Amino acid sequence: MSNDQKITILPEDRVKLSKDQRNLITLALEKQLPQEDAEFLEAVQKDKAKIADPYMKIDNYLVKKYGSVFGKIFLSTIIGGEEGCMETIKVIEESNAQARMKRQKKVR
Repeated sequence: MSNDQKITILPEDRVKLSKDQRNLITLALEKQLPQEDAEFLEAVQKDKAKIADPYMKIDNYLVKKYGSVFGKIFLSTIIGGEEGCMETIKVIEESNAQARMKRQKKVR
């Protein structure tokens, strides 16, 4: 698909967050993480010299704990604040739209 082609994001392409997920994002924006997550991040930070790729270790932890979509959104929020969160949601929704459009082309 060409980057020049307009991607229309439909309601079914949108990221849908539960109230709990929205609350976690709000807390992350305020730099208040659940204790278990904060302890994990501190441990990775402390041992980062011994870890081949600390970012991937954190990403894998959050994706395993929260699921693929929310884990990536949560990590982006922790690292990039509101801007990082919104950018990740935009990328995920565009990816969902592209996947939907590919599925529709196969059906035709």
